[in-house]
Amino acid sequence: MLILPIVTSQRPGAAVPALESKITQSEQAIILIARWLQMKQSGCAHILLIAWLSGIPILGHAEHVNLTDGDTSEWDPVRDIYAKMYEAGNVTMTHLSNFYFIYDDVTQTAHVLVLTTPGHTADTSADDAWVKVYDISTNTQVDGRDETFRWVMDGDAPIGYEASFALAPNNYAEIEVHVNVDGGDTSSTGKQASSRISLDTNRGDIDDDNDGVLDEDDAFPNDPTETTDTDGDGIGDNSDPDSDTLSGGADDGAGPSDSGNLSGFKICDGRTGETGSQISMNPAGAVITRKVKCN
Repeated sequence: MLILPIVTSQRPGAAVPALESKITQSEQAIILIARWLQMKQSGCAHILLIAWLSGIPILGHAEHVNLTDGDTSEWDPVRDIYAKMYEAGNVTMTHLSNFYFIYDDVTQTAHVLVLTTPGHTADTSADDAWVKVYDISTNTQVDGRDETFRWVMDGDAPIGYEASFALAPNNYAEIEVHVNVDGGDTSSTGKQASSRISLDTNRGDIDDDNDGVLDEDDAFPNDPTETTDTDGDGIGDNSDPDSDTLSGGADDGAGPSDSGNLSGFKICDGRTGETGSQISMNPAGAVITRKVKCN
């Protein structure tokens, strides 16, 4: 029905809970007015009135009202993840934490969650926990001194933080999310200008099959049962009975990764009886190196 646009959210697929237990009447009134003004501009304000008179929920997600409370239960670890955070912001170094993101387009508020990876703890240093949007300023948009910042605890151990700040809708080219961990190690989405990530407030789903592996790291982004294709034959490792790489060791030759593709160049250098290399190509176009016996 036409009422559906009223209850949609930035988070795809999430259910719309009742809000009365989460926010005050004053907060409800403020959000209602904001939604009415938003729909008035599009000529749909009458739909909001019909929904209100019918008792239909119209305020959106409760978690968008107060995400900065140190409680991570409102977050979806699969849908809300945005980027990995590495030591010194270098992707070749240790993966120390993760950056999660929700954008509330009604209040134009960015909500940020940072959680350390297992085995690491966050340093509760207010000066070292922050978000910068370099398109706007080199100053922090939010840090550990702000009222809209809360540390996230696992018992007595700090494991990250929640924060929120005002942000106009846009596709920002350079942002950095930062926290110190394990007594002083820097965990960042990217320290250098060349390694900083972009932030799109209207981003799409970055894990299409919701299997917990980001599309950029997933060989099968639309198949929740597969994530890797070790031998590059177009068949996921979970379904491939012969998923080895055919390189650097013996292979049984069975399975879709090998069948009908064992002919090719043989490199033996005239060493009869010794091990040489045979180079071929599989149907997916992947080059295969196979150990063979020279004759």
